[in-house]
Amino acid sequence: MKKLLVFLHGKGANKEAHYELIDKIADGLDCDVLRFNAPLKSSQHPDGFKWFDKEEVDGQPQMIVKEFNLSVDFIVEQIETELKKRSQTFDDVILCGHSQGGLMSCYLGLILGPQKVISLCGDFPRYLDFEVPINKDVPIVWVEAGKDTFLNQDRKSSYEVLQKLGCSIDYYLSPESTHNRLCGDIVDFILRKK
Repeated sequence: MKKLLVFLHGKGANKEAHYELIDKIADGLDCDVLRFNAPLKSSQHPDGFKWFDKEEVDGQPQMIVKEFNLSVDFIVEQIETELKKRSQTFDDVILCGHSQGGLMSCYLGLILGPQKVISLCGDFPRYLDFEVPINKDVPIVWVEAGKDTFLNQDRKSSYEVLQKLGCSIDYYLSPESTHNRLCGDIVDFILRKK
């Protein structure tokens, strides 16, 4: 049976986001795709969903923990349900996320031990810490868009946060991609990292 690529969309988007690009990645990696909407509706985008919102804590933006935990449980439940149907384990999973979905993919990848994590324009903020052992051997493919207007200092330092944790990470900058328009060179890079 094929591996399972689980795609987690970005904040304000839905499971249909980047459909063609994700299908090309899945085909190249010989995977079936599991897509689902985040459990929380976006107030800013009528057809969109989100994994969590942020709030200010001690002058710094942080995720709303209750929403984050709800989404973690929701994602794990969706994946486990599909794996049970397929008689597979997390070893057969590739987590792939865009933006906020990239953060969720990295976080879950470090604790669940899938085959690989692919973060497309994601971030991994310093305030995410781990009270449980993390799997530093899970390969992470980290993709940034060269023309990403959302690429603030926190996002730029995310790659370094993962490096300092000792993660196995490959970095790629897609020169012509924007945050929401991802170019085909991303697929080429990911497929070279099979």
